[in-house]
Amino acid sequence: MTQADQKRTLSNMLVAQLVPHRFLAAQLRKPSGRFGRWVMTRGLNDGNAELISSTLDALALQPSDRFLDVGFGGGLSLRRAAQLTHDALWGVDFSPDMVAAGQRSLAELIAGGRLNLITADVAALPLRDASIDAVCTTNTIYFWPDLDAALRELRRVIAPGGRVAFGFTGRAKMQRFENITKHGFRMFEPDELESALVAAGWPAARTAALHGKVTGGDYVTLAANAAG
Repeated sequence: MTQADQKRTLSNMLVAQLVPHRFLAAQLRKPSGRFGRWVMTRGLNDGNAELISSTLDALALQPSDRFLDVGFGGGLSLRRAAQLTHDALWGVDFSPDMVAAGQRSLAELIAGGRLNLITADVAALPLRDASIDAVCTTNTIYFWPDLDAALRELRRVIAPGGRVAFGFTGRAKMQRFENITKHGFRMFEPDELESALVAAGWPAARTAALHGKVTGGDYVTLAANAAG
């Protein structure tokens, strides 16, 4: 473990010990206030880095892809996607504080005309039909109140042949953090998400289990829209 990894691990341990579980669960769902803008943005980038990489890898982004991150948090996936695709980037988060933080930390991409950040709900995206080629979302589906509506909305905005990748933690690993996850988390196993995708009109979905140091017990589920 590198010195930087050791510092991140210590920081995450201190936050977990000092911050009340219910408050931390609420911040994971919707980062807000100074804690959300200054602590959660960094924590989400550091804690989700490995899962974000695996989720982006599953999408196999192409230079011409129009990319959307739903629940972009600290913005790490948008920075990485900007290096892989040359077309438009979109970030949607239902936390106004995350959008405000992103407008500062990602100002260069915004000023260059590459990136658009929007405050919105995943079930009501202010995007045109078939306007996106690839969608990434990591550690967000636990908080979506209407999963079916969200999956149908994603299918609406994704172009024919486009794809969506979900990075998430499975039920068994989630239950190890019950002090936090009992406060408003909906847990999933891969077959449950795959079935929900098919029920929402996606032709098929497949899941890969992850086995990294941080991502053991995590999954990436990939679904593709029907080609036109």
